[in-house]
Amino acid sequence: MTSLCAPCTQVRWLLTTLHELYLLPWDDSVYLDSPLSDFGLEQCKELRAFLRKPCHDPLTQEDFNALTNGESHSLVVSSQLRRAASTTAIALSDRFQRSKESIVLVSHLQEISRNFDTLALAPFSSTPPMEPTLDFLAPSATFDGSANLGNKTFSFTGLKRLQAFADWAADRPESTIIVGGHSLWFRNFFALYLPKSSTHVAKKKKIINCGVVGFTLQVGRDRQTGLPKYLINESSIASVYGGFATK
Repeated sequence: MTSLCAPCTQVRWLLTTLHELYLLPWDDSVYLDSPLSDFGLEQCKELRAFLRKPCHDPLTQEDFNALTNGESHSLVVSSQLRRAASTTAIALSDRFQRSKESIVLVSHLQEISRNFDTLALAPFSSTPPMEPTLDFLAPSATFDGSANLGNKTFSFTGLKRLQAFADWAADRPESTIIVGGHSLWFRNFFALYLPKSSTHVAKKKKIINCGVVGFTLQVGRDRQTGLPKYLINESSIASVYGGFATK
């Protein structure tokens, strides 16, 4: 029987998901790595507008500050799929205009699905071609492909990607990681690292389109094996914007 040491590290995560309706452009891949639809772009702009206003919820004030003005202690990462990267770039465009930081594309975050539109265009250590709308919606956004290992493989399963990202994030020095990603990936991450006894809605429901949810990931070591172990503190889950679907 294994046991978990008292957590030695706590990392605050902020998740933002994206719209699942995709544009099918004439001059791009119809199936692979589909960009955001016009409706999805509007939802990104609505999230950006929300972040431009003062936060009136004391329970989410710290997370709100990390999103809008937290570049000194937070890191912004995204799946290498274009719709996740675009969502992150547009929603936080005001921050990037000031900070000049890049969005780190981490391939461990690639969506958990067999659909063609979850296959990445960006090869190893590179960034995908982004839609021209970013030139005026997020002109200061730049992308760092150094953590992009390329498209997912059959052997690098969804479960392995969840575990690999937890390992990757735990090794980062930042106290907060802002993650732009995908609804199925997030739901599976919650199901994996929330306590088995937990009945939290995050295990069964997706984060809504462009919703933002924060939580604390506790990092410890197994006393017997010395391997890292992860646990999401259920009481730390907070909906900053939108939250979880009700259906």
